[in-house]
Amino acid sequence: ALAVMGARIALDAGDRAKSLRMLQSAIELLPEISSPLERAFSQAQIGSIELMLGNLAEAEADITAASAIFVSNKNLLWELRVERLLAQIRIAQKRPDAALRYLNSSANLAQRLSQYDDLSRTYFLEAKLYAENDDYKNAYLSMLKNVAAGEKAQQKLNNTQFMQYKAKLELQEQQKTKAQQLISEAAANQQQQLNRIYAFIIFLLLIIAGLATWIFGKSRGWNLAVHLNQSSDEQLAEHMLNTAKNAGYPLSVLLLDIRHVRQIELPLLQDEI
Repeated sequence: ALAVMGARIALDAGDRAKSLRMLQSAIELLPEISSPLERAFSQAQIGSIELMLGNLAEAEADITAASAIFVSNKNLLWELRVERLLAQIRIAQKRPDAALRYLNSSANLAQRLSQYDDLSRTYFLEAKLYAENDDYKNAYLSMLKNVAAGEKAQQKLNNTQFMQYKAKLELQEQQKTKAQQLISEAAANQQQQLNRIYAFIIFLLLIIAGLATWIFGKSRGWNLAVHLNQSSDEQLAEHMLNTAKNAGYPLSVLLLDIRHVRQIELPLLQDEI
């Protein structure tokens, strides 16, 4: 296949010698192609290059062999194309009637398959053949058919491109929707994790607040007890002083600092008092 493509490219570039070398290489590689249908594709392409080179006998042999394979495999698309090539060979051989038969057969197959591009090419060859034989009326009619087929081919191409763009757009939208869904899921998972962290922090704060409240309450209760004890002693002393004063009898007060007295010394201290 590469050798065939190389031969065609070289011929289009005007390098006939290189095209012939590449074409010979392609012909030598034909027996290595195991599939009959694939070999027929290569033979048809080789035949078209032979036709362009003016080697009509070789072109007809290759194209006829390929045509037999396409017919046996019911490959109508390539069958109509090789018939158009055979028509071109008949035109080059100055056999217009035989060429028209091939062209009519190729056009019928193209219409059946809705291959409007192939149909347009077939009608163009038909118009050219009529014009070369001074049949300008049929040449004009064939050109009208060529134009109509070309418009249908363009419309089909536009429809195909439209469907391709639509399919790509739908795929793009699906990918976009999927990406948005993944982003939403990731955001939701992240929010859930944040909620768990917030709940844990709030739980810790509640524990800390509870401990602080308990500690503060205990400390306030102790201070209140000390304050109450101190208040009771002062009230008792003041009451005793007032009573002694009102009654007119003396009152002795003994103040002892027992903060530095050991507990084992308390009984002795009480006896001395």
